[in-house]
Amino acid sequence: MFIIECMNGKIIQKYSHFPDENEVLLLPCSYFEVLDKIDQGNGLRTIHIKQIQPPVLLIQPPFFTSPLPVETANTVPRHASSTNIDPNVTWNNDQMKSKAEINKNDLDKADGHSEIRFELKSSYDKLVLVGRYWPVPNVNKPNAVVLFVHGSGEHCQRYRHVAHFFNKHQIPCVAYDLRGNGLSGGQRGFMPNMDALLDDLECVIKYIRKDLDFTMPLIIYAHGTGCVNCLAHILQRRKSRPDCQAMILSTPSICLKERPTPLAFFASRVVSSLIPRLPLLISGNYTNEYTDDKEIVEAYRNDLLVHDKWPAQTISLLLEFGKLLETTVVQFPVPVTIQHGVDDNITPIKMIQKWAQERVKGDDVMFKSWPGHRHEIHNDMGREDVFNYVLEWIEKRFKIEQH
Repeated sequence: MFIIECMNGKIIQKYSHFPDENEVLLLPCSYFEVLDKIDQGNGLRTIHIKQIQPPVLLIQPPFFTSPLPVETANTVPRHASSTNIDPNVTWNNDQMKSKAEINKNDLDKADGHSEIRFELKSSYDKLVLVGRYWPVPNVNKPNAVVLFVHGSGEHCQRYRHVAHFFNKHQIPCVAYDLRGNGLSGGQRGFMPNMDALLDDLECVIKYIRKDLDFTMPLIIYAHGTGCVNCLAHILQRRKSRPDCQAMILSTPSICLKERPTPLAFFASRVVSSLIPRLPLLISGNYTNEYTDDKEIVEAYRNDLLVHDKWPAQTISLLLEFGKLLETTVVQFPVPVTIQHGVDDNITPIKMIQKWAQERVKGDDVMFKSWPGHRHEIHNDMGREDVFNYVLEWIEKRFKIEQH
């Protein structure tokens, strides 16, 4: 058990999983450096931390009338998560800004973009989910809204530039950090079961429909393992399909280069049933180059919100679901486009093409391959072509006219 205290004596009473106290603690709008630890006996330890002023803040756009949380330098953090950073390193604000380049929270006012942070409690277990809403100013009734579902080990703020593109075309966007990722609660990378993921997704869709009062077509844009959420909902909740009108599956991570052996499946079941939260030694997030844009690769590797955690239960769930997809037809109830980079070294395109041809059914199904693109086609050089393709695909299906 840890008691976390700031230098001014304030106690952070609510925090999430801390696997190791030797860390710099990252809160939604504040950074802390560990100073020292005091062992008080009986398993109780006090950690003294020094607050480093956050380099950024959020501003509530004046046109939005509903009460929403606004962060300032004095905001009391409501949730904490952890990252594996050397606690002996002291960063100044400029260094922190550089390290967090890809997930900065400030508004790009020069380009006219607005961003609103929101928090929800999952209907599954009341876990706090943190998300972002990118509105379109001066557009009362947009023709569509896009919901991003990110991949494993990353977070929704990595889709800010994609949201900005859609904003320029009068399409608002919403995204959220999946449980165990980004600023959302939960052990890093831990998926308790599929129901939790599906309840989380439905919770965010409800936010879009109820809180934002959006009734126009909703398009889910899922990437990597985020595509599992869409596919699992179709297969496991046939009677309660998600309230969306189209899906975009971008480089779906539903298979591996080599199919796991029966022994691997058995081992994953045993370990996950005995010690579901046990982190397994699987690496790759910090070494793989998911895109050919070197600046994004570097920013990704220095991103404080990116992690490389793979608990046993998470691996077992993904392996079992991948096995299910090998023999199960996925009947899409809405239009879907599956797009994949030809040079993807994470999920080979030939395997995805074979799966799409044999197992994907629906009235409006398209497969788009992108030569020269890797795993994160939305981050590759030439990503504007990907954005324009998706925009045109949406406009044709919902007859959206640009103003």
